[in-house]
Parts: sequence; structure tokens; C-alpha cells
Amino acid sequence: KSPIHRQVIRDVLLIAATIGVLEACIGLSHVNHLAIITGTFDNPTLFSMAISLSVPALLYFLDTEDKKIRYLVILCFIILSLAVVLSKSRTGILSMSVVALLLLRKICKIRRRLFIGISAIFVVGLFITMLLIKSESTTGRSFILARTLEMIKDRPSGWGINGFSKHYMEYQADYFMQSHDEQHAFLADDIRHPLNEFILVTVNWGIMGLLLILLLIAYTGVWLHKKDVKEKNIIFMFMAILFLWALFAYPTTLPFVGLFASVYFLPLVCRFW
Repeated sequence: KSPIHRQVIRDVLLIAATIGVLEACIGLSHVNHLAIITGTFDNPTLFSMAISLSVPALLYFLDTEDKKIRYLVILCFIILSLAVVLSKSRTGILSMSVVALLLLRKICKIRRRLFIGISAIFVVGLFITMLLIKSESTTGRSFILARTLEMIKDRPSGWGINGFSKHYMEYQADYFMQSHDEQHAFLADDIRHPLNEFILVTVNWGIMGLLLILLLIAYTGVWLHKKDVKEKNIIFMFMAILFLWALFAYPTTLPFVGLFASVYFLPLVCRFW
């Protein structure tokens, strides 16, 4: 890349990192007034998603010999992590924990096999703990997943465009009509998204649609791995965080996620410009 491209990439990543830190500080400024902080957003999920997606941009500046900048980056990461924890977003906490593990390995130079073993145990344990902490939310997600799997079972080839939003309520109504399940009646709601992007793809476009999406993700990862791009690690980190959010939320419906994607894939665009 030319020096101009390199500076543009650096400036854009700095803006993305700064926005994340500012958002976290805004959220933390309300910590005494709110049980769950949400920053400038109207719910903790969007708040923690925006913060966690800014982390790769922040960690880009960790690759320097200047100790003051390294300490500042680590301090900002701690601020971001604290804001996500106080948002009580389980996916946000899981995402930040995964990034913290990667950061720990880079700082402490832990052997690869030992790191993978420790990380796997920690992430699985944290995931189980997160499921138990918000039992009502977990129950609600399980209920939606069960109805969604029924939809997939009935039509594995997919329901077409907006298939989930058009037909999910029918399955929910049928469930309560047939089971008379008063215990889970509070779960009845106007659901427009299964809170899992891959499940949504499967409902709308069938099992083949899901396989194509997974194949595209795998191909992108392999293709990126072969590219000689300095920012490759932060792109992979962004993809990993986005993948986690796709498992438990609805990032593809949010404009700011597209903006972050543009920021992180800018180095690839500059490489061919």
C-alpha cells in the first residue's frame, strides 16, 4: 500500500476505536442512574455490540514499540470491557472474553495447545454460566428456537423471502392452541427474528441456503488467510466477533454493523486500488 493508503486506514481505524471508547464512556457516565447501561442506544444489546465491534480497531494500535500507546490501548480495552459487563449483555461479555483471551496469549506468549485447551474450557464454562444467569431470557430463546425448528422440519427447502416473519406467529399460535401451556404463555409475543442469523437463513432459504452461507464464510476466511495484508488479524477478529453476535442476535439488520464492516475491509480495498 502507498503511504497515503496506510495513513487513511490508520485514521479510519482510529475513528472507529475512538467512537467505541466514547460510547463506553457515555454508558459508564450513567452507571449510577441505570441498572443496565445502554449508552446512546435504546437497549443493551446494540450498545454492547457496537462497543465489541470497535475492539479490533482499538487493538490495531497495540502493535507499536511506544509503551505509552500500548498502556493507553490496554486501559481503553478495560474501559470497553467494563461497559459491556455493566450492560449485562451475555453475548457482549462472551465476545469481550474471547478477545481478552487472544490479547492474553499475545502478551504472555502462551503455548498454542495449552492456550486452546484453557480457552475452550473457559468459554464453555462462561457460556453455561451466561445461560443460567438470565433463565427467563434463555427460556424465551429456547421457545423461539423450538418453534423455528418446527418450521424448518416442515419445509427444509425454506419458506422464501421474509418466511420467518410471515409464518412464525402461526406456529406460535398453533403451539398454544394445541398444548394449552399456561406456564409459558408469557412467551407469546410478536416475534420477527429468531435471534440467530443462521437459523433465519435456514428458515427463509432452507438447509442449502445455510450451507452456502457457511461455505462463503469459510471461503472468505481461507482467501483472507492467504493474503499478505498487515491488518489481516483485526479483520479475522472482527469476523469472529460478528460470528458470535450472529449466533445470538440480529447484526445483519443494523446499519452500524455495515459501517464497521466497511472500516475493517478497507485495507483489502486499498490493496487493489
